[in-house]
Amino acid sequence: MRKAVGALRVGVATPRRCLALVWAIEVAKQIVADQGYELVRAARDGFENDVRVAGDALGQAITNAMMEVFDGLTEGVSDE
Repeated sequence: MRKAVGALRVGVATPRRCLALVWAIEVAKQIVADQGYELVRAARDGFENDVRVAGDALGQAITNAMMEVFDGLTEGVSDE
């Protein structure tokens, strides 16, 4: 049974989903530590182009992590 939580649907917790969640949290921490720091540093230094580049890098890191989790969760699942 699924329960809607805002725009997010929460399904039954499986070991695979739990592992993916733990992995995603750890990756998010690392992204914030690395890319978030660069964004803050660029904003503090006040160079607009550096802020844009750091923001783009942060967004790309988040996108890459989300795609990796999605690919892992859908691995072996047919499109039918």
